[in-house]
Amino acid sequence: FCEDLTLRSCGAHIHVGYDKPAVKFKNDIYNYEVDEQRAGIVQVLDLFISVPFVLMEPDSERKRLYGKAGAFRPKSYGLEYRTPSSWYLSNKELIKWTFNSTKTAFDYFAKNGNLPAGLAQHVEKVINSNNKSDAKDLMKDFKLQLA
Repeated sequence: FCEDLTLRSCGAHIHVGYDKPAVKFKNDIYNYEVDEQRAGIVQVLDLFISVPFVLMEPDSERKRLYGKAGAFRPKSYGLEYRTPSSWYLSNKELIKWTFNSTKTAFDYFAKNGNLPAGLAQHVEKVINSNNKSDAKDLMKDFKLQLA
């Protein structure tokens, strides 16, 4: 809920498809139980995309309404990652960075699987609180690059 009725936000959701989603999805988001595979992928996307966005994105007002860590919709082909705002569509370099970071996140997930629970919770807090100091630490720990 947002008290400011004039606040508007826009997302630029990232649709990702991959071979053999663990749980078949029949386009009914109202009767969907989160599966471990999709949840794990989204946590890695949070780390590789939304943590750097904490440092790069000039405005975090949208997070009051929408775009918290872990936001996604299941799709028959994979998932729709809903955390990022439309800010990255502002120039070609940011779009390219987001595309490459999505690929890097999937490579990481294929090699390492889910994030450890404590790390996933920390990433969520960093994104939702827009904690720039902790975002810098995660960037350093995972050797992430800014656009």
